[in-house]
Amino acid sequence: MSPSASNHRLQGVPFGGMLFPYLTQDTKKQNFSGTPSERFGNYLDTLGITDKRKVFHSFRSTSNNRLKQQGVAEETRCQFIGHEHDTVNSTVYSEDHNVAYFLEHAASKLSFDVDFDKIPYPRDLIVKATKQKLLIKQRRENHKKVPEERANSK
Repeated sequence: MSPSASNHRLQGVPFGGMLFPYLTQDTKKQNFSGTPSERFGNYLDTLGITDKRKVFHSFRSTSNNRLKQQGVAEETRCQFIGHEHDTVNSTVYSEDHNVAYFLEHAASKLSFDVDFDKIPYPRDLIVKATKQKLLIKQRRENHKKVPEERANSK
């Protein structure tokens, strides 16, 4: 895919924006991984996979290793899989890569021995569910604003 085509497809994700905006933050851990991790664990249970080493974050380890073997730079790998790259150059003097960059320099380098075309993908169902979760999140945010607006109007 050409960079211009990938940029066109990714216009809906602002720089620094969330790819999955319907996720809610875990207040104790200050991250967004709880819901996907729990759902993935439940899914593995339905498949009868009980190996405790098979967890949601196994994808991180596998992806990082495969990207490393493909010669992808450490900074790119860290940002792609969601880890900090704690160097002054990375944290102070440069911005994170954007989604189009990751598509070209990381995601396109990952390959798995799975024929994804044979896996049913209910796109319409996923889009509908995502829109519903976004609507619920927006309603909650609006509901939280009402007391603040009332207090400010007094």
